[in-house]
Amino acid sequence: MIKITDKYYLDTDSCNYILIEKSIVQKEDSKNYGKETFKNIAYYGTIENLYNGLIEKEIKENVELLNNIEKVIEIKNEILSGDRDDG
Repeated sequence: MIKITDKYYLDTDSCNYILIEKSIVQKEDSKNYGKETFKNIAYYGTIENLYNGLIEKEIKENVELLNNIEKVIEIKNEILSGDRDDG
């Protein structure tokens, strides 16, 4: 598994590139409370499609925070450069 950002990772199988999301278990009564979990969230045929999918996902999830097109471009560039801090 390869780290893309603090939140997203990339993995592969014989046919796909897999976008994986890391999260921390928040449910206090869970035996795994506070532990990291990884969830496969999308499968792509090419690495380019994975990165485009990640960019689209980040933009859609953060659309309420985006005030202008410059912010959209900034997020895209951060993801592509690996400089995004999701913490």
